[in-house]
Amino acid sequence: MRDELVEAQAAIEFRDHRAREMSKMLKLGIWEWDEIENKVNFYSNEMAAVYGADVEEFRNEFRTQADFERIIHPDDLAYFRERIDGRNLKPGVSSHFDYRIIGSQGEIRHLREYIQGVFDDRDTLITSFGMVQDMTESQAAITALQESEQRYHSLFEQMPLGVQEEDYSPFKKVVDKLIFKGVDDLEEYFLNNPRILREIVGQVRVTNVNETLVRMHDAESKEAFIAAEAKVGEWWDADWVVFYAAAIAALAGDQKWYAADCVDSRADGSFFETRSIVTLVRGYEDSWERVITIHEDISERKRAEAALIEAKTQAEQASQAKSEFLSSMSHELRTPLNAILGFSQLFAYDRNLGEQHLANATEINRAGRHLMSLIDQILDLSRIEAGETDVSLEPVSLRQVLKDSVHWIQPLAKNRSVAVDFDEIAFEGLNVQADNIRLKQVFLNLLNNAVKYNHEGGWIRVRFKCREGGLLSVGIEDSGVGISVEKLKELFQPFNRLGAEFSTIEGTGIGLVITRQLLDLMNGRLDIDSREGQGSTFWVTLEPAKTARLFDDALAREETVTSITGPNEVASRILVAEDNLINQELMAAQLEILGYQADYTENGVEALARWQQNDYGLLLTDIRMPEMNGYELVREIRQLERDRDRR
Repeated sequence: MRDELVEAQAAIEFRDHRAREMSKMLKLGIWEWDEIENKVNFYSNEMAAVYGADVEEFRNEFRTQADFERIIHPDDLAYFRERIDGRNLKPGVSSHFDYRIIGSQGEIRHLREYIQGVFDDRDTLITSFGMVQDMTESQAAITALQESEQRYHSLFEQMPLGVQEEDYSPFKKVVDKLIFKGVDDLEEYFLNNPRILREIVGQVRVTNVNETLVRMHDAESKEAFIAAEAKVGEWWDADWVVFYAAAIAALAGDQKWYAADCVDSRADGSFFETRSIVTLVRGYEDSWERVITIHEDISERKRAEAALIEAKTQAEQASQAKSEFLSSMSHELRTPLNAILGFSQLFAYDRNLGEQHLANATEINRAGRHLMSLIDQILDLSRIEAGETDVSLEPVSLRQVLKDSVHWIQPLAKNRSVAVDFDEIAFEGLNVQADNIRLKQVFLNLLNNAVKYNHEGGWIRVRFKCREGGLLSVGIEDSGVGISVEKLKELFQPFNRLGAEFSTIEGTGIGLVITRQLLDLMNGRLDIDSREGQGSTFWVTLEPAKTARLFDDALAREETVTSITGPNEVASRILVAEDNLINQELMAAQLEILGYQADYTENGVEALARWQQNDYGLLLTDIRMPEMNGYELVREIRQLERDRDRR
């Protein structure tokens, strides 16, 4: 019996220990109260932990109901008194209630108390017992969850985009089955089986929608919208087959979302365009029970895009019309202008002409050349803006290009007593990747400006320096008037001459615009250093040539240009294709002075026939002619030459 008593005592102690450990884990305190004497019978040690005190302190300070009531949250005090009132306890019935206490550090603790009464044979309450559990952490989690749900609900409802939640689990079952059967391309499968797709869509359930989506569809309520969505047969068409087939394939793949532009319908049957994004909510990958679709009404955006495309088309048509107009005007302007220049040149050969008349003719020729340069610049700008200017990038000798440019500008500089300092030896071996003709046009324009905007007796220096990355820069420095900081901002505005239009300096205000755009085409750039009243330096920066081999330009010209300064057997007969009779007369007079005779035709067809019938050494052709233009004429002649060589 002693052995059994020892074993029983050990078992009791083990159960008590386990109960205490479980009480600690659950943060659960156990108590018993004498309802007759209104005093405590028993507290477990965990009671102190629940109330945030040490064991000794708790046993000494919490002995009566008043001791507990002093830490009860004021808002919960009345409720607490009501629930522990013995008159509210019933035999064999337990209850629980939640309340808050204020800890010793002022913190709020949430408690849950379980209580049950013990009654005698006359149903008189003798004692009560129960448990108190610390629910602070659980309550914090519940509160955070509630706040999160409130934030989500607020965002869901107030979002300016239409949002709907759907249960796609019917799709998930079918998709899993298809994958099990080895169907790799789900999109293609559903496109080939639209009836199956429609049947599954009919089983999809809309679980929630926001007010924005309801308004977007002009539905009476959320319930009305969901009911309309369930009537798949009323809105299903081929476009929705394409949308759902692609969406399901995307959700089943790695992407887990799909976006597309759709045409949706309102409650009144009218249509509008939306951007719809379907996404699978994380945590529901195995079931597809929660899929969110966001809809944005893009009708206004689409109309704006259509208007923009229309405006772009009109702008392109206007640009094309402008190019055609300028091309036509170029021909119409050049034809009489060439006559003016040509006839004015003829006066220079007339030895019987007096000095005054010769001076007048020279002035006419000078004005005509200036007008021709203006026309050329305007056409250059038009071609560049239209993207019709081609450049051929190849190794170019800076020495040769600058030598030619300085040589051509020397007469203008001499007239204004402007000294040009150019040491061509310093540029020996400096080769850049550029278009030879266009680069020469760049330097001619910069040198021309340096002379025009300089002082009488001023100077121009041509120098170079190497920049980072091996780039080469050529500087055109002048002692001119310079440019203010304010006007530098307007330097590359077309037709803006920065006030020079009120001076005697000739120009259009587009030379620098063309220069910079030409350098852009050659992968170069134009930089300016300028101080008002002290002069300017324009830096042309280009990439170095990719190869050191370079033919001398002057030598190349000497080898390829055939001189026709006098009659010879090869070039004794000339054919001229020109539809303008005045130009025919001009060319006849010029060729006669040079000692040549020529045959004249008025279009390309006549010229081709003459070329086949006779042996001409030279063809001079207009570009714009009726029936066959100059380009077509040259192509036909070259084709005839190739056919003859093959025979």
